[in-house]
Amino acid sequence: MKFDYEKAREAGYSDQQIASFLSPKVNFNLEDALSSGYQYEQIVPFLVNKFGEDDTSVLGQIAETAKGVPRGFANTFLSAGEGLAELSDAATNFVGYEDLIDSGEENELVRLAREGKDYINQTLGADERYEDKWLTKLGDAVGSFAGFFVPGGALKAVGAGSKLIGGSSLALATSSGAGEQAQRIQMAREQGIEVSQDQEDKAIGLGVLLELAKSLPP
Repeated sequence: MKFDYEKAREAGYSDQQIASFLSPKVNFNLEDALSSGYQYEQIVPFLVNKFGEDDTSVLGQIAETAKGVPRGFANTFLSAGEGLAELSDAATNFVGYEDLIDSGEENELVRLAREGKDYINQTLGADERYEDKWLTKLGDAVGSFAGFFVPGGALKAVGAGSKLIGGSSLALATSSGAGEQAQRIQMAREQGIEVSQDQEDKAIGLGVLLELAKSLPP
């Protein structure tokens, strides 16, 4: 992963701030360099180049891919829980019962789901050197894909019919779609973008429709 120096400068960061950010990431002793007479203007190009070097390894990639499987698996169900709460809120808002179910983190299920994802990302989060690698994303995808077999497998074990099994997988998919939309809305708000309750409800609904469209046979 390369560091975009020009974009950082355009964003208003100084060479001192950039050096302070990059030095611990490449194990560079910034204080020693400054005490030796080097200026930030001389240090920053070195740090940018050092940060851009690919210091990944095969064993490291294997470990990161393996971590992605349980991470993707857990996040699938957490996203589904968040999506179910947000979808229920959107549905009650649509029929005029705006105060029946809390929105966002005021909703206990949403709050717990987000805290769970934060914990998963803290314990099983991808190393920043590998997070953009294709194999790392493959691990997440495998874990997420495996999650969709759990409801159907459990129902199949107790002898449920094929329609019920298929419906359980579809319910998980639509809830996950709503959860992903809720996450995008949260990210937009954190960036200072204003999203009204009506826009949020429509986005949640469209997320569900998208997942339903994916389930249709070709």
